[in-house]
Amino acid sequence: MEELAKCPNQIKRYVDNHRRDVQLKVGESVYLKLQPCRMRSLAKMVNEKLSPHYYGPHKILAKIGVMAYQMELQLCSKIHSVFHMVLLEKVIYPTQKSQPRPEGLTDKLVLTLPLEVVLDC
Repeated sequence: MEELAKCPNQIKRYVDNHRRDVQLKVGESVYLKLQPCRMRSLAKMVNEKLSPHYYGPHKILAKIGVMAYQMELQLCSKIHSVFHMVLLEKVIYPTQKSQPRPEGLTDKLVLTLPLEVVLDC
């Protein structure tokens, strides 16, 4: 009897290990995971096996309930604009960090080093 009482807690712990805690906000951009058999009006695919798995980015218009979001889709798409958060992937824009320019390099990328530094190398 004790083993049956432990079972739901074990299942919950196992399932929670695979869940991801994603909080999306209104106005953020997300990708929509395509389901080729249902969402053919969004992206015309010649070869579904080689086509991209995500479509977008799209803007979130509203949060509906706990797990659903309304998205801004094209007018020609023939699907509903509300999706479960499992089908959404947050867009992460890369941050561009430039490296500092090496000493002796001008704005026009001309190397100007003193003769002593060149002979020491």
